[in-house]
Amino acid sequence: MGDLIANLGGIFIYSPKPAELAAWYQKSLGINYEHTPGSPIWYATFKYPAKIHSEQQACCVLAIFQAEEGAHVESKPFRVNYRVHNLTAVTEHLTSLGIIFKPIETYPQGKFTWLTDPEGNSIELWEDTQLS
Repeated sequence: MGDLIANLGGIFIYSPKPAELAAWYQKSLGINYEHTPGSPIWYATFKYPAKIHSEQQACCVLAIFQAEEGAHVESKPFRVNYRVHNLTAVTEHLTSLGIIFKPIETYPQGKFTWLTDPEGNSIELWEDTQLS
């Protein structure tokens, strides 16, 4: 995809009724969502050839989040997540262009930052620290 973006990480929809929306996608489009009890997130994974750590396989995620849980969502009910090779390098590039982003946060799944495009669409950049 280029020097900065490694792949599409996911698309995240924010809904006040995520369970109902996941059921609609299941019935209407045949997307089988998974859900962990107690979690406000329903997700479907679409695997692609890139391998990560031994038996795991890389994937793109289509997730539905409880709307109130979307602390990093600006003004749109969805977000596109892009995997990046090196989040520090990407944020240095963004800084050189005068683009404002949120401070990098680190979680077990990797490092993240958030920004919006010129039209206010929410973007999440993710460096998957589990990639080999």
